[in-house]
Amino acid sequence: MSVIKGYSKARILKYLETLIKIAKLLGKPFSEARKEDIVEVVRKIEESDYSEWTKHDYKVILRIFYRWLRRSEEYPEEVRWIKVKRGKLSKLPEELLTVEDVRRLVDAADNLRDKAFVLVLYESGCRIGELLTLRLRHVRFDEYGAILIVNGKTGMRRVRLIFSTPKLNQWVENHPLKDDPNAPLWVTLGTNSRFRPLSYQSARCLLKRLAHKAGIKKEGLSSLVQAF
Repeated sequence: MSVIKGYSKARILKYLETLIKIAKLLGKPFSEARKEDIVEVVRKIEESDYSEWTKHDYKVILRIFYRWLRRSEEYPEEVRWIKVKRGKLSKLPEELLTVEDVRRLVDAADNLRDKAFVLVLYESGCRIGELLTLRLRHVRFDEYGAILIVNGKTGMRRVRLIFSTPKLNQWVENHPLKDDPNAPLWVTLGTNSRFRPLSYQSARCLLKRLAHKAGIKKEGLSSLVQAF
């Protein structure tokens, strides 16, 4: 796939994961899709519970893929109409936080919960609030990785995870309430309030604390947190 030549393995994997999800929304082979089919797919993406960055990525990847599929120097008719607006988000996700930055955040974390949370947040494209509503029974592991059953504003959806699966599995196996399927997936670990659901504010503070510890001083870090 020449259009992604020179991209990192992690980014190529992200492209493939995204295309698999788009294919499910499309419901037919990409080569057989017409403009009206793509319009419907983009509508579903826009109405989904995904973060604004994830919606942005879906549309960008869809356009790039069709340019490759049609072997065209320009975006083909099916996707040429798609507008990719950044709005208040002035930088692309990879300009805000790279894969290497994520590794540094994970290395800065001193427990499995935090390591797993960072990786799952980055890979899933879910909002912080969506991840915090998950319970242990909403996580399923299979031969391909893991699946999250996420309940958002538009209903339930399945989110496939791959590279964050090992750390998530470790966290689930070491979860202090692992025998209770209704226990929150993300719980507090402090001595004063042990095993309570992790709050939204605590999760945001966690990300900022890890960034400070990892020495990540990117201007866009706070914007990234806002995006989720």
